[in-house]
Amino acid sequence: MTMFRIIHTRFWNDPKVVEEMTPEDRYLFLYLLTNDKTTQIGIYQIMIKQMAFDTGYSLETISSIFRRLQDEHKLVKYNSETRELAIKNWGQYNLTRGGKPMEDCVKSELTRVKDRSLIQYVGESVKHQGIRELFLSAAPESAIDPNFSELYSKAMQFYQQNFGILSAYIGEEIIDSIDEFGEELVIEAMKISLSIGIRNWRYTYGILKRWRDQNVKTLNDVLALEQEFQQRKASPTQAASNHLKVYVHNPSAGEDEE
Repeated sequence: MTMFRIIHTRFWNDPKVVEEMTPEDRYLFLYLLTNDKTTQIGIYQIMIKQMAFDTGYSLETISSIFRRLQDEHKLVKYNSETRELAIKNWGQYNLTRGGKPMEDCVKSELTRVKDRSLIQYVGESVKHQGIRELFLSAAPESAIDPNFSELYSKAMQFYQQNFGILSAYIGEEIIDSIDEFGEELVIEAMKISLSIGIRNWRYTYGILKRWRDQNVKTLNDVLALEQEFQQRKASPTQAASNHLKVYVHNPSAGEDEE
């Protein structure tokens, strides 16, 4: 399938674009419509970090603009667990014709979508009847593939219940951390942050990085570090040691959490 995307000239006269969107909003939205991760169906995987790298914006800026596109302008949806982006009105301009090659491509790409609710979100704007039916028939009531959701849901839920709203960027960081350290260690690091009154993912990630340096792989390894610390603490030469050295880095050395 040819890799080109259609942007109608009416984009620049649309009242939402002219009156509501900042220049940064327009730039990022055009990027989301045309970057090389886009698919024929308007649902694709992309990371917030990748958006920042490609556009030249900082992570803080890209996250702020992206929230506006999603929450204020309601032009896109993003699943931070699956890292899938859906563009609401994609079908109006890019899915206007049928035919077997197009239908085969749409069917193939729809099977690869993990968050099935995004299929319905995009499908509602598809005008071509045949393509629209493909979308709606591929959008079951269950939203996310349960095999995928189960892998990350506990840590995500723990964060939202104890730290606050889960942004797309922090969601990606948590997924990356689970992939590297495992869910148990990620949740344990969050518990340690909470135990000292810190609700900040940057601080929590600092704990995980310290564990990486200390070759910590399991909760038993964490317990062994604590026991080793207690033994050193009992020694007069180590009496001044700081308990938190076992776990954390200097939070000021990391990035500020958004």
